[in-house]
Amino acid sequence: MRSLTNLSLSFVHITGDELGFLLSSSFSLEQLDLSCCSEIISLKIPCLQHLMCLKVSKCDILQVIESKAPNISSFHFNGDQQVQLLLGESLQLKKITISHSCVLRYARVMLPSTIPNLETLTIYSVLDEMDSPPMLPSKFVHLKYLNIKIPRWTFPPACDILLFISFLDACPCLETFHLHVSNCPCCNIY
Repeated sequence: MRSLTNLSLSFVHITGDELGFLLSSSFSLEQLDLSCCSEIISLKIPCLQHLMCLKVSKCDILQVIESKAPNISSFHFNGDQQVQLLLGESLQLKKITISHSCVLRYARVMLPSTIPNLETLTIYSVLDEMDSPPMLPSKFVHLKYLNIKIPRWTFPPACDILLFISFLDACPCLETFHLHVSNCPCCNIY
C-alpha cells in the first residue's frame, strides 16, 4: 500500500474505520474517490502529505468528512444530504465542486471562512432553495470562477436573478460567473 497513488472505491461495503485503517498505510496516495459506499458514516482522512484530490459521491449515510491531509487542492462532493466538512487548515484547497440539499446557503455561509484560498467553486443545487443566501460580511477573497447549476424544475418561476447577488457581492476578484439552468433531470456535476 505504500506506493498506491490512486484509490477508487465504488459500491464497496466498507466502514469508516476500515477505510481509515486502509488510508493510514497509504502514504503515497494522491487521489481518493469514493462512490456509493453506503456504510461510511464518518470519513476520517489522516495526514496524507501527497493527497491532492478528494471525491465523495452518493455515500448515503455519510455525516462527517474530516481531513488532516494538508495538500488537498481539489474537493468534489455529491450527495442528497448535507455533511459536516472539517477540512483542517484547507490552505491549499483551490477548487470545490459540491452538490447537496441547501447547497446555495451552505456555500455562502460556510465556505468563505473555512476555505480561505478558494479560486473555483461549482455548486449544483438539487432542491428548491426559495430563500436567498444571506448577505454576510465574509468574502471569497480569491474566488475567480463561480459556476452555479440549477435544474429548471427547482428554479422558482417568479425567482429573480438577484437571488445570486449575495455570491457576487462576496467575490471581489471574480472573473467568470456561469449560471446554468438545466432542463435535464439527469444532469451531473462531474
